[in-house]
Amino acid sequence: PSFFQVLCLLFLTIKWQEADAFRAPPFMLSTAARRKTSVQGRISMQATNPLALFGDKITTLLVDSPLYPVMVKKARQTMKKTAEGAGIYWEAEVDTLRAIADLETTFQEITGEASVNWDATKHLPPYFRSKFHAYSEGNLCWEAALEALVASKAVGVRNFPEFGKEGENHMRSLHDAAMIRMGAYVPQGATIVDLGCGTGTSTRRLAALFPQALKVIGLDLSPHFLTVAKRVPEIALLGSHELAASERVEVQMADITDTKLPAGSASLVSVCLVIHELPSERTAAVFREALRLLAPGGSMVIMQMDPEAPGFERLRSNALLFSLVRSTEPFLDQYFELATGGGIEKLAFDAGFSVVRREAATGRHFTMVAIKPGCADKRWLPEGGYGQPDTHM
Repeated sequence: PSFFQVLCLLFLTIKWQEADAFRAPPFMLSTAARRKTSVQGRISMQATNPLALFGDKITTLLVDSPLYPVMVKKARQTMKKTAEGAGIYWEAEVDTLRAIADLETTFQEITGEASVNWDATKHLPPYFRSKFHAYSEGNLCWEAALEALVASKAVGVRNFPEFGKEGENHMRSLHDAAMIRMGAYVPQGATIVDLGCGTGTSTRRLAALFPQALKVIGLDLSPHFLTVAKRVPEIALLGSHELAASERVEVQMADITDTKLPAGSASLVSVCLVIHELPSERTAAVFREALRLLAPGGSMVIMQMDPEAPGFERLRSNALLFSLVRSTEPFLDQYFELATGGGIEKLAFDAGFSVVRREAATGRHFTMVAIKPGCADKRWLPEGGYGQPDTHM
């Protein structure tokens, strides 16, 4: 497609909106409109829907057009400016990670091959090879892995600008509080599993939040991200609590829909900011695997963007902007459809969870806790003794 064709399509989209000819699919409706739609019988987002096909066409054209690299470059500049305005020095942090000795050796320990020879098409499912976050190789390149930590900090600043460079910490702390409030429980000596751990931020945080856990296992399919997760504790980028907790963290390369870990081995399974990067059928498989991993009474804990929150409703009301966002998140439309109208809770119940709780964690994110059926008898210590001493007279 030519640059001119792309501009014509964008112009047509804007004119459709101005003429009120744009009819949004369910995940782009306001909450009130969606409730009305649910009474009348919810419209399903089918692959044959002309509007969906038109939106996909715009996204495809944007990704493959000369306009897309320009927009990506501008978006990256904006993120860097946001970070540096809060005292987070993007290039300096990336250079610090890049300077870690023998990153390639760690990569080879994970994969058994040098990064230049490792072929993702032989090892990973097609969805994972998508162009996530505007990187041409998605999550399977050094650039994405080395920038992940600082990019996450920049996102935190944009969500909570009043907290400056502590924005990400504040955002995640709200999720931590919500999961505990809704019943997430980790007994002494337990194992926690973090599905889709990336560079290990959520994994190390879980270890710090639950010091009674014996270990926290982080799983991901990106060897580049796992390499950074393994090596980042060596440099001065982590807080003291996170650094100390990293001693109980293990990261492994594994498919989060089929981890190969023992059934019933975990008291808590975390899926933090992952589901929006999965096709819906993969999300269902992740929920089933989480249930299998959990001991009776264990918890699956999820943090995700909330498409029904007012902030995301404003995003969804702009078809053009949503198309641009979708171009960096290949499965965002599937996720938004799943996470509205109780779809994500239904998926958890279908997987076999008996109790599901969801609440707002931030103005744009929810926390969900799903409990596996069964009795969790935690009176006994891992070594066999009773949980409390007998102090009776």
